[in-house]
Amino acid sequence: MSAWNRLVRHRGLLSLGAFFGAKVLAGLFLLKLSAELLPVAGFALFSQFVMLWALLNLIASGGVQNGLIRQVAGADSDVAARTAFRAGLRIWGAAALVLLLLIPLKDAVSVALVGTATAAWMTPWLVVGAILAGAGQLCSSVLIGSGRLASNVASQTAGLLGGFVAAVVCLYQTEAGWAVIAFAGGSLLTPVTAWFLARRLPALGRGRSGPVGPEVRTLVGYSGAFLAVAVVTPAVLFALRHFYREAFGIDALAEWLVANRISDVSTQLIGLFMVQWYLPTISGAGWTVARDRKTSLTAFLIGSATMGLLLAVFLVGAPVLVPLLLSDQYLTASPSIGLYMLGDVFRVSVSIAMFHALARRRLWAYLGVETSSAALIGVLVAVGIQQNLIEAPYLGYVAANGVLFAVICVRFMLAPCLDQRTRARAVQSEIRHE
Repeated sequence: MSAWNRLVRHRGLLSLGAFFGAKVLAGLFLLKLSAELLPVAGFALFSQFVMLWALLNLIASGGVQNGLIRQVAGADSDVAARTAFRAGLRIWGAAALVLLLLIPLKDAVSVALVGTATAAWMTPWLVVGAILAGAGQLCSSVLIGSGRLASNVASQTAGLLGGFVAAVVCLYQTEAGWAVIAFAGGSLLTPVTAWFLARRLPALGRGRSGPVGPEVRTLVGYSGAFLAVAVVTPAVLFALRHFYREAFGIDALAEWLVANRISDVSTQLIGLFMVQWYLPTISGAGWTVARDRKTSLTAFLIGSATMGLLLAVFLVGAPVLVPLLLSDQYLTASPSIGLYMLGDVFRVSVSIAMFHALARRRLWAYLGVETSSAALIGVLVAVGIQQNLIEAPYLGYVAANGVLFAVICVRFMLAPCLDQRTRARAVQSEIRHE
């Protein structure tokens, strides 16, 4: 195969890599501007509500996107693909009604995030924006499941640039709240372009579909597991940040949020890689045990190398990077940021384990991995706060992901032996029945 043909064949993965880079730069630039231009309270408000927007985006589609990717990638006909998409629309509608319930609770949401109800006006804007974005996520899932990775990256890039430019304008006006709203509003370019690019695919066609009810039940299984995962860790972190602020003050919380924001940028890149490459690849036709292990190992090497490189660059260049990307006032947070990034290296294996379970429809395993991670982080950080340890969030994050990394590596190495024993027991069972 010529170099040009190889380039064309892998253009989707190459475009995903370019998008990774753009997302990192945009995320770091927004982090710098928000840390440099906003007061500490404004930075905390901006960070907390951007995280809320990310959480609402996860919930807005009813958590159906990963399941829809899996179903479209494994569909054996246009009818099956259309059935999956129409089932996803029903779940999105139900999720939209649930999100609307947050609007009457806007004061409570604001108090929970920033300790005051002055930011309550932001919640309705974010809820409506998230509902619109949820519909677009269904179209993005169809693009990914149909192998149109480059098209989906194009739609994601449009939203990234739109939200980035709009947020920058507001940050220069030192309007923390409006910067969040602008970021969310600009991001709505993604659902618009995703629908435009996906509208001619079979899944969105007007032809007949199969019975939607059974497919809804299948996707609800994925949705339930995904939503539980999407909610459990952010909920644990929101609660921990509340107690951490009470124990150590807003300045210490701001440093944790800086490390958390940098971690979010890097882990979102790994999540994007898992959703857009690993999940559809491992869910496609022609699955074998050997291919399964090879694909998982490839994802592990790419993810670990990426996260390890980011950590190495930060450790070497922290004295320059922190003032450049954040501000001088966060130089003291450099060791804490480095610890968080070390935890992100360990977390690559956790992501692979979760998405592997999702591809094999082992939803309880998928839920169990993330729940174990959230529980470990919650317990370790809570104990640290109780012991008046200001480094509790960073040490707890590294320790929790390190433990899971070790467990998953051992399971991967023992998998051939375990599979062989399982097959041997199955053969013995068949012999006894005969």
